[in-house]
Amino acid sequence: GSGIESTGWFRASDGVEEKADNALILSRLCALQWVVVLYENVVPSSLKPEFSSEFIDCILYQLVDLPPGIIVVKSFEVLGKITQVEMADVTLEPIAQLPEQCAISPMDEDSVKFALGILDVSQRKRLSRDRSVFASLIDLHSKHSKLMGDVSKVIELMCTLQAPEFVFMSFAIELDNFILSRMKRREKVLESPDADTQAVKRELASFAKALAFVSNFAQQLG
Repeated sequence: GSGIESTGWFRASDGVEEKADNALILSRLCALQWVVVLYENVVPSSLKPEFSSEFIDCILYQLVDLPPGIIVVKSFEVLGKITQVEMADVTLEPIAQLPEQCAISPMDEDSVKFALGILDVSQRKRLSRDRSVFASLIDLHSKHSKLMGDVSKVIELMCTLQAPEFVFMSFAIELDNFILSRMKRREKVLESPDADTQAVKRELASFAKALAFVSNFAQQLG
């Protein structure tokens, strides 16, 4: 294999607390598997989107503690399963016509649907119902810079679980949404009559940090 599954991908084992670590790993793996069991066998279809949304952030937040690779892999496997598009929603025929606005707004939803619509049917079955995981991942990495060193490994892992085209497009769109939201916030602060010099400086510094983050993340996609 690629070595992604090995303990120590994100953190080296010191050996002293190995027994306790093994118990913790087993406990986390069991908890993660139970999320899948509940999703597939208990939660009705109408509630599955709401159910999965409750777990996305808490599962991803485990990355902040730099867990062993086996936990990381299992976490993304679980996220892939509980966010997978329902088979009834999979379009069997590709979208034949390119939306006219693609030339103007290549990142809008119609353009995305067209791009994913030309995928092979077997690949379309491996998509998520939305891009919540990608948006949450970007937000998490923007707040915890120590995670940036493993972004390429995370992307590689996600591409084994879902269609790579969907993974890269989703990250591109959510990075765009991330910086657009920061631009709107900056504009709001700069136009506010109540914003003093210090508030403006803080916002400009925050925006510069957001730009640097997006640039760094985008390089990892390359």
